Amino acid sequence: MRKNSKDGPAQYSAEENLQRISRSGILEDFARKNDSQWDHSKWLELCDLIIKKGYVPVDFDKVGLMLEDIKSDI
Repeated sequence: MRKNSKDGPAQYSAEENLQRISRSGILEDFARKNDSQWDHSKWLELCDLIIKKGYVPVDFDKVGLMLEDIKSDI
């Protein structure tokens, strides 16, 4: 985690946020809730939830890859 700066509270890097998302269970919950099937609209809802929960900055392409891995495990 980065230290507080004069611009505001501490922020996590994109890589740290990927780790935080991975530990949160949010992707597993999403995959289970949607029966491991979702469309673009559902994907956008997940992205919005990730933003609202404060996991930004984040590379959503990498989030998608993580989600596909989870999907294959469920």
